[in-house]
Parts: sequence; C-alpha cells; structure tokens
Amino acid sequence: MRLFDVAGTDPNIALAEKLLTWLQSATLPQARGQKIVSLQHIYQEGPSRLRDAKSARQIAKILEEHGRLIAVEGGMEINGTWRREVWEVVQ
Repeated sequence: MRLFDVAGTDPNIALAEKLLTWLQSATLPQARGQKIVSLQHIYQEGPSRLRDAKSARQIAKILEEHGRLIAVEGGMEINGTWRREVWEVVQ
C-alpha cells in the first residue's frame, strides 16, 4: 500500500496541469504578443478547485517554477483595471 501512495501523482501538479490546459484554451487578453492572466481571473474563471486566491496563487507559482508562466513585475492594467498579480502565459 505504501508503494502505491509514493507512486501517486502530486495533486498540486495534477491541478497545475488542469490550470495550464485551461490557460492554453481560454480566451485571454494579450500584451506584447503573449496571453496574460491575472490572479483574479484564475480564481473567478479557471478550474473549479482554484476558487480562492490562496489556491490559485499556489498553483500559478508551480507553473511559474516550471517556466509555463512568467510573472509581470509590478502588475499591469487588464481591461481597464489594475491587477497586482499578473502572468504571461508561455505558449
């Protein structure tokens, strides 16, 4: 039984894959030729298990560590609203 548990997929990695799939298929605003997404957009429109800022931030950080998201330092304006936590989606 312990071998099975060790070999299991990390649920955060599985959730990061779900978020990445959603990001790649979602219609997102663009800046500098890249899709961009804010933390608010992730937890409001993204996968259902990411409906709070803490979870969305944690999973976005995993994608950032794996080079699939690039943080936009200082934030940016998206659709007329300033957002502090914004990422470029690496295609």
